[in-house]
Amino acid sequence: MLQEEDEAEEEEREEFRTARSAPSWAGSANSASTRSDKAAPWNDPPSWAEDEPPLPPREPMPTMPVLEATLYDTLGVAPSASQSEIKRAYHRLSKQLHPDKNPGNKEESERMFHAVREAYDFLSDDEKRATYDLDLLSAGHRL
Repeated sequence: MLQEEDEAEEEEREEFRTARSAPSWAGSANSASTRSDKAAPWNDPPSWAEDEPPLPPREPMPTMPVLEATLYDTLGVAPSASQSEIKRAYHRLSKQLHPDKNPGNKEESERMFHAVREAYDFLSDDEKRATYDLDLLSAGHRL
């Protein structure tokens, strides 16, 4: 009789150990299967989801437009620059970028020289500058 009781106790202990060691879906440490062989219960879709139609694909998020360099960036001055600062920057850059001063890179210097000239034409005229500033603000630039 003692032997039967010992066997019953041993079976209870074994059940307790296996119940505590790992969930049934994970497999035992001694088994040949690994966790990846069995699907986790939380990966299964819920029963109510089988009746639902699939969701439509999401539209991509709108991206921010790439803001081009401003006329202020071209001249290298702040938007709050005075007329004298704009004039000084223009004269400095026009001397530096003049195509005659850069014979090795004539096309690029001509392009930059004309960009500086255009920036100065806009920013030196108060009315054009005010209109340009409003356009910048409406396009999302900060001044």
